[in-house]
Amino acid sequence: MSFFICNILAQINGECTDQTLTSGRDRFIKLTKFYTFYSNIDETLLPATSGNFAMYEPETGNYLPIMNNPIFLNDNFGLKTLYDAGKWKTCRVDILHMDFVYQEDFYNNQLKLVLQGNDAFTCL
Repeated sequence: MSFFICNILAQINGECTDQTLTSGRDRFIKLTKFYTFYSNIDETLLPATSGNFAMYEPETGNYLPIMNNPIFLNDNFGLKTLYDAGKWKTCRVDILHMDFVYQEDFYNNQLKLVLQGNDAFTCL
């Protein structure tokens, strides 16, 4: 008998012995809005596109956007549910990873609007 406790991140990563656990997913899909911000010039996340849930295919090493990933397509943790409902907005900003918090322009023109519930900025 395994006492392995599985959280949502472990489930997303395929590290759970039981991939049917739904408590994290159930809470996740109840979000009314979900914003992600990523930068193509990120020097902390490698590859930078992983900030937008992209990854490399293990077999080929080719770039795999989240929309083509089985984790998304099978809706393992609810991201596809949020996307299909128009609740997930992914926003590209061209700033360095550590500047997300400190860059005044980013804060005033994007993050502040999100926190105020305003969708006036442009997301993909």
